[in-house]
Amino acid sequence: MRKRLYWLSKMFALTGAVQEELLKLRECYRWVLSSPHVDVVLCGPRDAAEWRADLAALREGPLPEPELTWMREFGRAVHG
Repeated sequence: MRKRLYWLSKMFALTGAVQEELLKLRECYRWVLSSPHVDVVLCGPRDAAEWRADLAALREGPLPEPELTWMREFGRAVHG
């Protein structure tokens, strides 16, 4: 719980407000798929709806370059 609160506070400080579109799991899967160094992505859906969402993200494939750039900038801002 403490770790989650730490990351949430980092995100809120970065964005200034809660944004629904901020790093959804779907984009995280697609970001990982964008790396040529990744061969396998494991997921752990809680129910059938999450499983369908995970499969939809996988079908979309890697992120386009503008979204990859945003994710990298976000990571640098959070991790320093």
